Amino acid sequence: HFIIELGELYSLCKIGFLSSDSSIYIFPYSINKKYYFGGKSMKEKVFSDIIRFTDDNYSTNIPKLSIHESGQVHIKADTILAGPLFIKPLSEWRGEPIASIAPDSIKSLPKYSKQPIVSGSTIDVVIPISESLQYIRLAIYLSGDKPEFKTSNIHSIIILVRKTIQSPLFLGLKFIGQDELLGEDYKGITCIAGWDPKTIHGGIMDYLYIRGL
Repeated sequence: HFIIELGELYSLCKIGFLSSDSSIYIFPYSINKKYYFGGKSMKEKVFSDIIRFTDDNYSTNIPKLSIHESGQVHIKADTILAGPLFIKPLSEWRGEPIASIAPDSIKSLPKYSKQPIVSGSTIDVVIPISESLQYIRLAIYLSGDKPEFKTSNIHSIIILVRKTIQSPLFLGLKFIGQDELLGEDYKGITCIAGWDPKTIHGGIMDYLYIRGL
C-alpha cells in the first residue's frame, strides 16, 4: 500500500504482484468508494482529455487494473471487464511510463488510521510530502533490462525476479507535483494505463482508466 503523509496519513493505492509471473496489479483508493472505469482514445500529442461518466462501467468495489506480463491490460470489478488492450510484453519496456495515478488533491484521499505495516508479504510505503505539494501524481516507469528510466528523481524502485522472465523487471516510482486540476470541490482519483509508446495507430493512443469518487 502507498500512503501519503501530509500532516495526516492518506491512502493512495495498492500495487500488487503474484509469485507466478511479473504481472502488475493496481488498486486506486477513493474516499466515497464509487468507481467508474472504461476505455478511451486520444491523439498522440494531446496531453489533456475529458472523461464523462454517462455510459461508463460503475462499481462500489475497487476495480483491479491488471497489466499482465504478456502485455494484456484490462480492468475488472465485480463481473464487469473493461478492455483488454494489448501493449508490448513487460520485459520489452525500456524505462517508459506505463501507468499514472493522480488524486484530485492529497486531502481528497481516504485517511489511513492504522499503524503502517513495515514487514511481511504486504507492507505500507509511507511517502512524506511537503505542504507546498498539495497536488501530485504517481508515475510508474518500467524497464525490462536495467534500472534506468526515461526520467530523473525516481523516488523508489521495485525489482521483480520471476522464473517466467530472463531479466528482472524494474518499476520506477516517481511523485510529480502538478497544478490543481479540478478545484477543491472535487474529491477523486484517476488511474490510467494501457498505452503503448511504440504502438500508435493513426496518431491515436488507446488507454484504460479508473475514476474514483
